[in-house]
Amino acid sequence: MIELGGFNPWITIEDPEVGLRLWTNGKRLGIIADPLIEESPRSFMGGIVQRNRWMCGFFQSLASPLGEMGMKFWDRQKARLNFVPILSLSINLLGLPIGIYALYRLADGSGPFTTPVMVLSLVNVALYVSVIGQMYINAWRRTKLVLNSLASRIWYILRINPVFLFLYYLIWAIPIVNGFAMYLANRGKVWVRTQKFDADRRFVQ
Repeated sequence: MIELGGFNPWITIEDPEVGLRLWTNGKRLGIIADPLIEESPRSFMGGIVQRNRWMCGFFQSLASPLGEMGMKFWDRQKARLNFVPILSLSINLLGLPIGIYALYRLADGSGPFTTPVMVLSLVNVALYVSVIGQMYINAWRRTKLVLNSLASRIWYILRINPVFLFLYYLIWAIPIVNGFAMYLANRGKVWVRTQKFDADRRFVQ
C-alpha cells in the first residue's frame, strides 16, 4: 500500500478505495482460501448504522479519490459503474413489484400499461433474475471455502432463498439514502462505533 501511495484515511470504509487503487496500478484481486469471519451487529439498528457508514464510504471513494489516484476519465466512469447494482437496490423497492405486476397484467390480457412500460418491466425483471442467479452461483462456489459438507452448503443456499434475499435487499434502501445524506453533509468524518458479534464462528471449524 505504501508503494501505491497509501490510502485516504478520511473515507469511512477502506475497501472500495483500496481496491480501486490496486486496480489502477495493475494489481489483481482474488479470494484466498482462509475464511473471513464476519463480525455483524446483533440488532437491526446496529446493522443500519454500519451500512450507513459503508454507503457513505462508497460515495466518498467514487468522488475526488479517483482522480487523486491517477485514474483517467473513462476509468473513473467504469469505477462508478461498479456502484450501479447497489443503487439499484433502492430503485427495485418500487420497480420490481411494479414490473412483476405489469407482466402479470400482460399475461392476463387486461394490462393498462403502454408498450414502453411493458418493455421496461420485462428488462427490469430479467436483469434482476440474472443478477440474483449470478449471485447464487457465486455463493455456491464460495461456500466450498468455509463449509465442508455438501449438506451444509445446500442448507445455506436454501436459507438465502429469493424471497428472503429480496426483503433483505429492500432494507438497503435505508442506508443508501442515509449514506448519501452523510456524504452530502460531509459527515463521513464523524466516528460511529458499531457493536459487533461474531455471527459466523459456528459455521467454521
